[in-house]
Amino acid sequence: MITAIERSKLQPAHCVLIGIGVPCIGKTTAKKLMAACPSLLELSVKSKQWFVALPDIGDLIASQIVRFFEERGRQLVLELQDVGLSVIEQQNVTLSDTTNYVITGTIHGMSRREISKMLAYKCNGVLQSSVTSSTDMLLVGDEGGEGTTKYKKAVKLGIPIAPAREILNLNK
Repeated sequence: MITAIERSKLQPAHCVLIGIGVPCIGKTTAKKLMAACPSLLELSVKSKQWFVALPDIGDLIASQIVRFFEERGRQLVLELQDVGLSVIEQQNVTLSDTTNYVITGTIHGMSRREISKMLAYKCNGVLQSSVTSSTDMLLVGDEGGEGTTKYKKAVKLGIPIAPAREILNLNK
């Protein structure tokens, strides 16, 4: 029994998030939330606006999550941490080292806002409007490319350039 208890402490943080009973949180949503914020303690103090900015989280679900953490969830997370449960999600390193993106061209079927949300969620990234020395990668969409001002500036600054569709699919 003691071995079973110790083994349960090794559960990933998204499983702990499911187990504490946050309303409307199943396995898929828990994994998405922990990918966006790998610490349950940090997640427990996020605002409604932060949750709404994530894909597939609307006002109602965001309100329920925030209310849960305000009423009892934050204290529960602290207590679980004290007894040794994992409250930090282990994450694979992908493109999360690259945080500042600029896109040239368009991606048919996606608005800039949708692209921005996807980059924030999947890559811990920020979509900038112009290429600067703080830009980490230029994403080339449809009708973007070598002739654009953004492309030329990225080349001049030595910023990596990649096809937007490839990067967005690579981080599923």
